[in-house]
Amino acid sequence: MSIRAVVLAAALTASALVTVVAPASAAAIGGKFVPAAQRVLDTRDGTGVQVEGDHLVVDLSHVVDPGSTAVVLNVTGADANVDSFVTVWPHGQARPGTSNLNVSRGQTAANLATVGLPAPDERVDLWVHGDLGVVVDVAGFYSPTRGSGFLSFSPHRQLDTRTAGGPVGPDGTTVLDLTKEPDFVTAVALNLTATDTTDNTYVTAWPDGSDRPAVSSMNVGPGQTRANMVIVPLPPSRKINLYNHSGRVNLIADLSGIYVKDGGNSFYSVPPKRVVDTRDSAPLEAGGVLNVNLGDYWYAVVNITATNATANTFLTIWDPQRDPRPDASTLNVGPGETVPNMAVASGTNGVFSVYNHLGRVDVIVDLAGYFGS
Repeated sequence: MSIRAVVLAAALTASALVTVVAPASAAAIGGKFVPAAQRVLDTRDGTGVQVEGDHLVVDLSHVVDPGSTAVVLNVTGADANVDSFVTVWPHGQARPGTSNLNVSRGQTAANLATVGLPAPDERVDLWVHGDLGVVVDVAGFYSPTRGSGFLSFSPHRQLDTRTAGGPVGPDGTTVLDLTKEPDFVTAVALNLTATDTTDNTYVTAWPDGSDRPAVSSMNVGPGQTRANMVIVPLPPSRKINLYNHSGRVNLIADLSGIYVKDGGNSFYSVPPKRVVDTRDSAPLEAGGVLNVNLGDYWYAVVNITATNATANTFLTIWDPQRDPRPDASTLNVGPGETVPNMAVASGTNGVFSVYNHLGRVDVIVDLAGYFGS
């Protein structure tokens, strides 16, 4: 068995469209966010590789607090030889019929994933369908004894180098100024988009005033537009650095939530579950809106995947009962691509909307957990 990837022949099983999710038994203990930045797996050089049966196991006991309820991971699929996908789930549980990362042949791509850690286990499992290198970086974890609570709101654009500052060059850094954020904000949740790329590159987001960590926040290739959610601690300067490795790239940052010292919501994980799959009904048309009802989950952590697009398009998710559709995108996808992105779906009475800009596209929604008091 190769450490480059665990290759299975089974195809992803399509799930029926489900628009209402009855609340599962909530985790007994919620957790608040504690930032951490550490690489824990890289199958390309053998870092952290443990194989158990047909999947990889990642031990996080040296990174997270004892008793932590969930972990936030940036999962990267590198140099895919075939179209591939990766599923991440809590160790010791059955593999769910969900996915966290999709990578097209010849590409390198990343996606954020929030995964439960059922006590006392501090491990997660990864199942790879395809052939690619897998890299996992910890972005933080949820602890029942310390950390910051989350507050969600509709995305607000904070940076767009296409209209201000120009593209970031090779080995270059641009600064995201968040000085308007008050002192009680400890970290921010951003949807980071890279576009107009001229080379295969990666982008790293980290707090100003500290050394750039040896991790990546997102990967993008020439001519691609890719988005990835990032959670970054906010330093005293209230500024975040965005580093570009190679070529030139335009960067867009939309602020979708904050973590606060006191108060805020705790995160509760649920067993990963597919709740919407339009491949089993009808794709979302140009200008169309899909309303997703998650019942009691008003602030849900979901993985949104777009596939079978007939045009270059973007999806936007928002709470239609609270705000007009924001001038921001959740993910970008083109014909022949399958692109995921993690997001916090805020929805009054558990209902959030998904908007498609152009063409027709299938939308898949996987539930990972929710924020609550």
